Amino acid sequence: RGMRVTVQDREIAFVAPAIKRAMATYKSRIKDRYRRSQVQDNLIVDIEGSGIARADVIIEAIVEDLDAKRRLFQQIESGARSDALIATNTSSIPLEDIGDAMQDGSRLVGIHFFNPVARMQLIEIISAANTDPLQTDRAAAFAVQIDRQPLPANSSPGFLINRILSPYLQEAMTLV
Repeated sequence: RGMRVTVQDREIAFVAPAIKRAMATYKSRIKDRYRRSQVQDNLIVDIEGSGIARADVIIEAIVEDLDAKRRLFQQIESGARSDALIATNTSSIPLEDIGDAMQDGSRLVGIHFFNPVARMQLIEIISAANTDPLQTDRAAAFAVQIDRQPLPANSSPGFLINRILSPYLQEAMTLV
């Protein structure tokens, strides 16, 4: 969508599969090679994490481990601009638990993408009781900017979609 995006992980081996998938997606969706090259140039591998200091939006998408997320958000918060949107892609950990480790947990919002990310249009925008409403609004605006449908949800077990999915699947199994 015309944005510069940095992808960060501990080492290149973890970033390489994401870059490979992105390049394959670009090749299938963008037929003009010049335009495709422009889009590819906006995807930057950033092992050192230097992009955090310049980022407008930071979205964490690591393993669903509370302690790992807390450590990462402490690092992100210390390196991010004061006006940067700080988000987690968690699918199950309450935002309150993650934000407790931050100096200002009100900055944390959930931006939960569904798989397959390239095709799913719905994004849960999750807020905790202490989330600054401005951050929630900014997260929803970001979803619209990347041509997705924001779905507001509260930080509660399963958020919204996963909370609905369990009874739906249980009913399907009962019918089978």
